[in-house]
Amino acid sequence: MFPGMDRHLDRFVLIRRRTILGLSLGALLVGSNAAAQPAPPPAAAPTDDRPLEPGAPPAATTRYRMGVDLYRAGRFVEAAHEFRVGLELAPASAKLAFNLARALERAGRIDEAIAAYGTYLARHPEAADKADVEGTVTALRRIVQERPTAVTVTTSPADALVLVDDASTAAGRTPVELSLRPGRHRLTLRIAGRPDDVREVEVPVAPRFAVAFDLPSPAPLASASPPPPAVTATAPGDTPAQTRPGWVPYAGWGAVGLGVAGLAAGTLFHLDARATADDARGLGPAERARYDALTSDVDSANTAAAVTFALGAALVGGGVGVLLWPYGGGRAAAPADTAAAPGATTWRFAW
Repeated sequence: MFPGMDRHLDRFVLIRRRTILGLSLGALLVGSNAAAQPAPPPAAAPTDDRPLEPGAPPAATTRYRMGVDLYRAGRFVEAAHEFRVGLELAPASAKLAFNLARALERAGRIDEAIAAYGTYLARHPEAADKADVEGTVTALRRIVQERPTAVTVTTSPADALVLVDDASTAAGRTPVELSLRPGRHRLTLRIAGRPDDVREVEVPVAPRFAVAFDLPSPAPLASASPPPPAVTATAPGDTPAQTRPGWVPYAGWGAVGLGVAGLAAGTLFHLDARATADDARGLGPAERARYDALTSDVDSANTAAAVTFALGAALVGGGVGVLLWPYGGGRAAAPADTAAAPGATTWRFAW
């Protein structure tokens, strides 16, 4: 052998081992497009052949592995669902808590990802990657604060020009959707023949926000000679009055009773949907048929709840409206009498 060959062979073996180790760790990483993220991920998602923490139920492990497979396939919303279900089954699992936050971040659901990272840190305050996770949360919050909010502006009456802040060009006519950064803005609402209405609006950090304004009425036109007020004379003893129809109390209370029953039925349907959803949440892949059947039952129960809630609310509102409708006639007309005077007729009204 050549002099020093043993030393070169040892170095070659060491370099090969480090290369193999690096390739193996790279194969465990989930998600390759790190440049598109607001901040580098604090840790990689685990592989599907590693179990959860000791003591985790088998159903949680199954959900965990399904979530990892979906994450690798780029189906981040579905992966987040599996991680969320698994976390409900194993609340102490750091892997499920972290991977739920990571999947939500990759799915673009930034607000939910921030909340999930907060849950992870709250349950595992001594996590080794705590500093990295806090850095990711800070970057995500910066994105949320700089993200424009879709602000829907409606006015009564409609078709008002909307000018934002100091802009001289209208952004559109109401109803209109504006893209505004979170913070305070000044909206000038303009309709021909009416005074400008200037409103201060605090736009929150949220995907969508809606505001509605009632604009002031136009100024009345001045009249040179306003017509004299009309005087209506009523003969003594003639006091017209309106009476409430006899069917009003029965119809009003009947509608209210049916509406309350509808709201109660909607509540029962909603509770049944939640219970069925809980039954379906813990099912594994082998029970796919039962999971589909339960999911269909949940959709049916939710639809029934929405319909009965709507009908119940409409009946209650209608019944109350019938009961409160002003069938009574208010103040009766004032009787009047006359008294003769020389050359004139004098009217006296008794109020």
